[in-house]
Amino acid sequence: VGVLVLDATAGVTTQDKRIAGLLQESMKPCLIILNKWDLMQKEDGGRMAQGEEALKIRNELFFFDFAPIICLSAKTGQDVKRLATALEEVRQAAEIRIGTGELNRFFKQVWESQPPPSKGGRRFKLLYATQVVPEVKRPFHPPEFLLFVNNADLMTDAYHKHLLHTLREEWPFAGLPIRLRLQGRLSREEQDRRS
Repeated sequence: VGVLVLDATAGVTTQDKRIAGLLQESMKPCLIILNKWDLMQKEDGGRMAQGEEALKIRNELFFFDFAPIICLSAKTGQDVKRLATALEEVRQAAEIRIGTGELNRFFKQVWESQPPPSKGGRRFKLLYATQVVPEVKRPFHPPEFLLFVNNADLMTDAYHKHLLHTLREEWPFAGLPIRLRLQGRLSREEQDRRS
């Protein structure tokens, strides 16, 4: 699990964004820690609302919308226990298994409510979907879905993002990136060669 530690008093820096980008590329589970929360105060001397600050972080690190944000103080120990609680929530999310029937019904509804755009006069079609069960069980394994499709090249980036977004609305998978793997249908020539 990647833990991105930010200085709450400094906000998101350029270096923080670089590190966050590396975490995103690694496709690892992630948590965001806002350290030095004990120093955060409003101009009128009152306590800063965690939700307001978390929203600012979400806007800066929009590609980590799935990562829980924990405000704590390493110096005073304030809310440090929340880190262990958040890690346990991520571990439990990694255990979620979606039945093949339920998953296919979900994708059918997604297709009906917003069909994929056509590309070169052809449309991307989903034939079947299933959640991949990892060969080696690890405690923080990100969910992976295998989509059997007519042609993987017909999937647009925008529709890929749409699928990930709607999946996460239904099953949040807190702290976990979601992997979508596409398996295109084999051409008749390829089928003949494999036979």
